[in-house]
Amino acid sequence: WQDGLTPAQTVALFPGSYMVAIEDDGGRSGFVPLLVGAYITGLTAPDPQHRFDIALSPSFDIARDNGDPLKWLDVQVIVDGQVYTRFETAAMLTADRRFCVTATPSGMSPTGAPLYSAVTVHVRGDAAATATGAHPVRLVIEGVESNPVWLEVP
Repeated sequence: WQDGLTPAQTVALFPGSYMVAIEDDGGRSGFVPLLVGAYITGLTAPDPQHRFDIALSPSFDIARDNGDPLKWLDVQVIVDGQVYTRFETAAMLTADRRFCVTATPSGMSPTGAPLYSAVTVHVRGDAAATATGAHPVRLVIEGVESNPVWLEVP
């Protein structure tokens, strides 16, 4: 970040969409959209209860200074075109088409908000979503979709 008046500085980017203003030395300027989304590193194989996990890159920072980011993040999971319902804990995944988000705590921010080092999305699909074949899995956080992945069931 540099505004021409102060020294360059680093600005934290959280999940979501931004507009970046760019200006060259000639006085020309414009705006560029910047989308910051999760990077899915892998999916686990579904178990007999149709449960599987979506692992996100450890560098995906969900930190916020307005309380617990796990509760405030707008997260959507879509499998085979079916929108799943979010619950707070994995223990609540007792029926099909549900998910929850968990994270490994790594400390506290200067304002007292929790910080996390790893984020996992736990999913309970249904028989159709875990049947033999390839099933598209979409993860949307703060309106920004992650990289495309497919749950491949042999």
